[in-house]
Amino acid sequence: MTEENYRVQLEGEQLENARQARQAIAQNLMTLREIVFGALGVDASTDQDLMITARVPVNPDDCITVEDEHGCGMYCDPPGTCQPCAPTTL
Repeated sequence: MTEENYRVQLEGEQLENARQARQAIAQNLMTLREIVFGALGVDASTDQDLMITARVPVNPDDCITVEDEHGCGMYCDPPGTCQPCAPTTL
């Protein structure tokens, strides 16, 4: 399959479910971002154009990383803690 013909239009119930799932993800990421950055003391104003990157492991007992232009933080559960992301090295 080539990239040009790999686009598939969703329709009906499948399209509606995809739209609802996307909206739920966006709302939950914003909530988690506010919790993590608030706990870490990061002043993170919110606007509609904000792009959030999240790394969510399949294993629920691991850290979720939330990153945007204001910073990078992690929520780890267990034990239910927030921490800054480790500095990256080039």
